Amino acid sequence: MAANKHTLQLWLAFAAICAALVAGCSSAPQSMNTGAGAAPNLSQGILRAALAQTNAINSMRASGTIAVESPSFSNSGSIDVSLRAPDSIRIKITGPFGIPMGSLFAAHGHYEMYNAIENIVQTGTINPDSALPLPGVTLKFGDAYAFLKGEPPELAALCSRGIPDSNANEISVQDGNKRTVECLLDGARIRGARIIQSSGDELDELFSGYAVVDSVNFPKKLTAKSATKGTISIRYDDVSLNTQDVDFLMPSPAGAKILRSQ
Repeated sequence: MAANKHTLQLWLAFAAICAALVAGCSSAPQSMNTGAGAAPNLSQGILRAALAQTNAINSMRASGTIAVESPSFSNSGSIDVSLRAPDSIRIKITGPFGIPMGSLFAAHGHYEMYNAIENIVQTGTINPDSALPLPGVTLKFGDAYAFLKGEPPELAALCSRGIPDSNANEISVQDGNKRTVECLLDGARIRGARIIQSSGDELDELFSGYAVVDSVNFPKKLTAKSATKGTISIRYDDVSLNTQDVDFLMPSPAGAKILRSQ
């Protein structure tokens, strides 16, 4: 079936997601400026409980829908995600009417990305110092990996940040890249995170639709939003945690053009 204009636009948006995911893999933690520590409080307790649960996720298989809304177009498709700690990820995207669009695999400093529409396989190494823009967000691999399993960036550093008010619903840290990361709490759950770049650009990550999945309080709806560039929303319909059912197979179709990047 020939891809129409909207299908091609959708693939280009999702290809940008894949590019951003492989743009930088930071399995080693960044240095943090967490300031003077204060006594543990209610907010820190919520974050530490969330960190304990996300740290308990050794593998994940999830499927659902993904939608892109940008100033130029809006569209949606299906997404299938496999994760395995500490840095293995595979994403498969299917467009409207079940049209295969592409896949991404990244692990151990290497990535492969398959563009099903153009029958192109791109391979290369992961650059830990760069990040590429996609509709609505700019993420490094480590941030995107955490986001896909429902975790704000720099959660471990946020847990160690001291705040004086035990009822406060925001905690913030500054990372080694001079970004400010704020975590927003709602009751006993993480509602979202705001990433403020050194340039002043802001990205909001929102987490909702919490449900107990394999003993983990897991958000099934994830949103990354920029006021100027757009929004990406993922809704997981089916999630399995700490499962052996993780799919890291990548297509190697006959006749595919191979592009190798440095």
